[in-house]
Amino acid sequence: MKDNNEKIPKHIGIVINGSEIWSKERNLPLEEGYKRSYEKIHQIGNFFFSSGVDFVSVLFFTQDKWQSEKKQINALFSGLTQVIKRRIIFLENLEKIHSKYQVMFSGELKELPDDLNQACNKISELSLNNKKKILNICLNYDFQTEITNAIQKIFEKKLDQTQIHKGMISKYLYNNKLGKIDMMLHTGSFLEIPNFLSWQSIGAKLIFHQKYWPEFEETDASKVLKKYKQIA
Repeated sequence: MKDNNEKIPKHIGIVINGSEIWSKERNLPLEEGYKRSYEKIHQIGNFFFSSGVDFVSVLFFTQDKWQSEKKQINALFSGLTQVIKRRIIFLENLEKIHSKYQVMFSGELKELPDDLNQACNKISELSLNNKKKILNICLNYDFQTEITNAIQKIFEKKLDQTQIHKGMISKYLYNNKLGKIDMMLHTGSFLEIPNFLSWQSIGAKLIFHQKYWPEFEETDASKVLKKYKQIA
């Protein structure tokens, strides 16, 4: 049996909840909650990386959320664009070599507003130097779309059906090099099956935390890792 100190998940998935509620409880504009949630992704992600985790995937916006009120969607996109551009300036001042981890996105970015799409591509480009630690932000993501796209790419190869296997399907998923998820963290008091990396999270340990994501702290992340060690 491994020592508990070795039981660090290689890949953590995080389902964030509570950005809107956090804003409303404090009488703040909705976009403030989204901006804080994005900054929390980097803060908590960095903590996990320093604790030995290699990959962190975060669910930020799913395609089904397009059905939300237009005001809410505009606030999300506006807040997210602002905070990503601010972080781009930070990275540009540090120069690429100082980036601690790579930022990548999973989802249909081309369907997002142009300025947000460009900001996502820019921050990914600025962090390309670090291949060992990766923060994967799922934005305009949908699992069924991910699987559909993978199957379409396989069909383009015109392979015999005997050549199609699970490993091949995995190869054509978004950012496939991240591999399987070892631990799935759900924040907030929402109990539902998320539209999030279902193929990659089979067998993952599930951990639930009552705090809304905007108020999640490093002490909470430390408790989550401790819980994982107990059940892994």
